[in-house]
Amino acid sequence: MFRILSIFVVILPALVLSAQDAAGLHEFTDKKGAKILAELLGVSDDRRMMRIRREDGQEFETEIKVLSLDDQQFIKNWMKTAGSSAMTTDFRLELDLTKKSGRTTKLDGSSSSYTYEMQLFSYEITVRNLSRETLPASRIEYVIVWDDKLPLYEAADGDWTYSSVDEDADQLRKRSGTAEIPELAFNRDETVTTEEFEIDEMFLVGDPYRKDEQTGIIARIVSSDGRVLLEERVGSARINSIEWEAALELQEPRPRKRN
Repeated sequence: MFRILSIFVVILPALVLSAQDAAGLHEFTDKKGAKILAELLGVSDDRRMMRIRREDGQEFETEIKVLSLDDQQFIKNWMKTAGSSAMTTDFRLELDLTKKSGRTTKLDGSSSSYTYEMQLFSYEITVRNLSRETLPASRIEYVIVWDDKLPLYEAADGDWTYSSVDEDADQLRKRSGTAEIPELAFNRDETVTTEEFEIDEMFLVGDPYRKDEQTGIIARIVSSDGRVLLEERVGSARINSIEWEAALELQEPRPRKRN
């Protein structure tokens, strides 16, 4: 396996050159001949580490010295031109995160004593530029997190039921996504809506019995060269203790249908 993927747990120092390579994706080769197609996002102050983004959107850090000599030269050439195209303005931005309620679906359980509800939610993310300079086209990245205390699913016979879980243990799930935003002049804003996610609730003889727990959302404004311009969080106190990278590594929701 390409060694560049095996050491991505290394923490990258502050990036000083983070302009996107004009050619976009580049095929990197390590000294053993393994290859990976990715976009170069930045190089650390000491020129030892680089950050890349694979085609699937995952970002990683690794040591430059594991690469072939040709790719090390490619990075040197990239650094010579990156400075002129990097976004250097310190923008004054705002991120408003507003949760929106959607459709609620009522479901019958295998026993007449049990009923369930699935409610859809989403977030509206509004970016506002309070700088005098125009913010170039950028993107919003977000991760929505909740605790799946009620793993609800539809059995083969069509009845709804749930999997037993340890209510004291974390069952965190995530919904993540990105959205492009156009350039924003002073005091202009742009609003995007996230994908929907479901919060389930169980009722026993009409009374609330168990429910998923909403944790919150982490949202970022990211420049075209990969620089994080602003990050905001909204939700319970728990969301403040979850690092961005850890949130991205959480599992997606479980399948709703099972045989």
